[in-house]
Amino acid sequence: MTGDSSSEWAQLDAFERDTLVSIVRLDQSGESRYELSIRRTLETWYGEAVGYDRLDAALRTLVDAGLVESNRLDQLTTEYEPTAAARTAIEQYSRFLAGLVDETA
Repeated sequence: MTGDSSSEWAQLDAFERDTLVSIVRLDQSGESRYELSIRRTLETWYGEAVGYDRLDAALRTLVDAGLVESNRLDQLTTEYEPTAAARTAIEQYSRFLAGLVDETA
């Protein structure tokens, strides 16, 4: 992986990466990208509850890294949108993983 997007990706922990992937998947499927939707997606993947504090911290990290934009809709609802940098980082990482699978096949 090369470029700024891979550098941003490398700085994320596993939970932050999963949070970013869940936002992109929700966006691609046309579903809402509110904190509750993101949390439910992660809980489905993990098979356990995801704490609000943990998710909030991950979302702040993604916003600060420029991988996600937050749009406050009202006092209680914020929508998260993946940036072009997020999509690029995920695409690069996907190609990297695919290369590993191809090498072992």
